[in-house]
Amino acid sequence: MELLFFVDERLPKALTDRFEELANEVSIIYKNASVIYAGSTPISGISGSYFTNAGSIIRTTAEYGTQRDAGRMIGKIFEKLRRDGRRVVFFTTSDITRYSGDSGYLNFVFGCTDPTGIVISMARFKQYPLETQMIILSGLVMHEIGHVFNVAGDTMRANTVYNIGMHCTDECCVMQQGLTAEQIRKNFSRTWKAHGKSRDLAGRYYCTLCREDIDRATSVRPLMPKRKATTTVRPPMPKRKATTTVPAPMPKRKTTTTVPAQLPPRRAEH
Repeated sequence: MELLFFVDERLPKALTDRFEELANEVSIIYKNASVIYAGSTPISGISGSYFTNAGSIIRTTAEYGTQRDAGRMIGKIFEKLRRDGRRVVFFTTSDITRYSGDSGYLNFVFGCTDPTGIVISMARFKQYPLETQMIILSGLVMHEIGHVFNVAGDTMRANTVYNIGMHCTDECCVMQQGLTAEQIRKNFSRTWKAHGKSRDLAGRYYCTLCREDIDRATSVRPLMPKRKATTTVRPPMPKRKATTTVPAPMPKRKTTTTVPAQLPPRRAEH
């Protein structure tokens, strides 16, 4: 799978730099993912601003400005790259939402993922210090990438739960669910505090069971070594000597004559 990382040109440089670092980390954790950091550089005529403008405007609020439909961004724009087997990870400053069937449009989402790509928004985290925003960004990226690879997606796993999609219940794992900006901040800050200095890169973000999910999703069966073509020749059978079997003569039987025994004379009856 090839992942293209695009950013909105309006992002602060510190977050853009961190996004580029995350692209490299994803390529290490998810071994069979080929990651290309495009930044704001157009690829196939598509750039970060092109993605932003593609999403239909759903509503405008005084606090977060224009809110766009992340699903439309994915469905309409990513189609151009999906034909090449590519997936897009797009990082935007716009507030985003998505349509959810009978529920209509949700109030907001922090990230939106489908088999075609990912949209991640930082619009609702601007009030936090830049260092905290970088921790949140790291958690959001690894969380949404995890959904692409079905991490924590097993309903039979001991620590997963359905909460607007399958999520992990481990308090120190980025695959846990967060429904508010403050909850997201607490979740990812707790995870980073517990494991942020781990030598195992995946261990900085994911719990043990989620790392096992990643290993299963990214494992590639080794190719069997080619065997040399061999020809087996049977050794010739030894020649047998021609033999003639003569049946043994039957023994001669002696000629015998059987004479019936003479019956005694019968008396005359009066």
